[in-house]
Amino acid sequence: YFKNMNVKKLLIKYLSGYQLEILMKIGLIAKELNMTLYLVGGAVRDILIEEKPDELDLIIDGDLENFIKKLEEKLEVKISKTSKFMTMTTIIENIKFDIARARNESYTPKGSLPSVSPSGIKNDILRRDFTINSICINLSPREFGQIYDQQNGLKDIKNKTIRIIHNESFLDDPTRIFRAIRFSKRLNFIIEKKTEELIKKHCETLIDLSPSRVLNELKKISKEKNQYIIFKELDEKN
Repeated sequence: YFKNMNVKKLLIKYLSGYQLEILMKIGLIAKELNMTLYLVGGAVRDILIEEKPDELDLIIDGDLENFIKKLEEKLEVKISKTSKFMTMTTIIENIKFDIARARNESYTPKGSLPSVSPSGIKNDILRRDFTINSICINLSPREFGQIYDQQNGLKDIKNKTIRIIHNESFLDDPTRIFRAIRFSKRLNFIIEKKTEELIKKHCETLIDLSPSRVLNELKKISKEKNQYIIFKELDEKN
C-alpha cells in the first residue's frame, strides 16, 4: 500500500510555506504521542493532479481528544465545530483544518447517517467515497510526504477514473451519486463501468434522502464552474 512514493516536492509546490510549516509541526506532535497524522481526501487528490487544494482534511490514527489537547498546549488552536462523527473543524495558527479520528462507519438502515466507532487508518480508508479520494499523505517527521495508497487511487488518478471502493457504497450513502457526477465533470474524469452500473441501479435511493441532505449536495453543485453540465447529467440519469 505504501507506494514508495514521496510527494514532499508537490506539497512544497502547492501549499504555502506557512501551511507546510504548521503541517510539519502538528505531524511531529502526533508522533510524540505515538500517533500518525495524515493529510487525506480532496487535498491529496488536488495536489496529485497538480492543483492548489481549497481545504485541508486531516486524519489522526489515534485518540483525537488527546491529540487536540496536546496541540492546544503547544500551538494556538481554536475549535469552531465538533460533531458526533469524531470530527472537528479547527483553526490552528490561523489555518483551517478539518480533523477526524480514524474510524469505522456503519449504516443502519442503509442510506441513513452513519454510526461511527474508533478504528485505524486501513478501516478509515474503506469508508471513503472514491478511490481517488482515498489516498493519504503521512505527516510524521521521518515519513513526511510518503504516500499511503490502499485502494490504488494513484492508478485511477493517472487513468482519470472515478471508482467506488465497494459495491454497497451508494446504498450506504446515496449522496455519493451526486458526488460521482460532480467530480467527473469537474475533473474531466470518466466514471468506471461498474460504478456507472451501480449509479443506475441505485439512483432511486436518492428519493429516501432528507431534503436537507439533497439541498446540501445541490448547493455544492451550484458552486461548480460547469454546474449546468452536472445538472443536465443528473437529469439524464434520472
